[in-house]
Amino acid sequence: MSSLVLNVTFDCRDAGAVARFWESVTGHPKELVQQPGNDHWVVSPRDGSLPRLVFVTVPEEKSIKNRVHLDLLPNGSLPPAS
Repeated sequence: MSSLVLNVTFDCRDAGAVARFWESVTGHPKELVQQPGNDHWVVSPRDGSLPRLVFVTVPEEKSIKNRVHLDLLPNGSLPPAS
């Protein structure tokens, strides 16, 4: 069965600050989702398209290299030819 990516989720020391950064970079609004024991920030396109970026505050310090990154392409740019 194939699937689509719903969220790319990041554990952060300050999820609100990281969500503000990505809101600025993408131009998509951020929203605080409050759930018992699982408040988190979501940055997603206004049209509801996917994937969404989700930021969760965690108490642990970062201890290793990030294992996820996003490749960005400025609006109006063409992707490199394959």
